[in-house]
Amino acid sequence: MTIGGLLAVFGVAMLAQFRTLLFAAIAAMYLFLTICFDEACILDFLRKAGVYFIGKSQLYRWGKWEVGRHKADKKQKK
Repeated sequence: MTIGGLLAVFGVAMLAQFRTLLFAAIAAMYLFLTICFDEACILDFLRKAGVYFIGKSQLYRWGKWEVGRHKADKKQKK
């Protein structure tokens, strides 16, 4: 929360001095993304989603063996 507070103060100071909303917008975005719900924050979720969809390579195996095995498993459960 300290970083968010410092960014907010810096953003307000830059708004007052230079009439630019850039730093205030960055501070607001950071504060929004670090809101926590049950030990998880939005920023952590976005990081994990980025790693899952972009960072890690996904491996999908398609073939007759998996399909045949899946059908055999269904027959055994009945």
